[in-house]
Amino acid sequence: MSTGKCCKANLSWSIVNYNDIFVILMKTVAVKISDELSNQLELFRSQAHLSRSKVIRLSLEHFLEETPKRIENSFFDCAQDLCGTWQGPQDLSCNKKHLEGYGQ
Repeated sequence: MSTGKCCKANLSWSIVNYNDIFVILMKTVAVKISDELSNQLELFRSQAHLSRSKVIRLSLEHFLEETPKRIENSFFDCAQDLCGTWQGPQDLSCNKKHLEGYGQ
């Protein structure tokens, strides 16, 4: 049995050989959806002549392709425009006297 990647969404799959017939086994994922979304899915599925699984797979692939990837920034990268805009003690982070009574 060999394994690999399937689809642009990088869902894992396995290829299994049964008497020279190759079968692609996909992972099963269970999701909970509202009645309204279920009705929309059923309507679209019947009009497009696709299975529910195919519509959900295509929707997930599209969502993952269109959603921007998470940008790995540090806290400083995100808040550097705020640095130096607050007035306070310069030794706030290292002087224990500023912590007296904190949390009590």
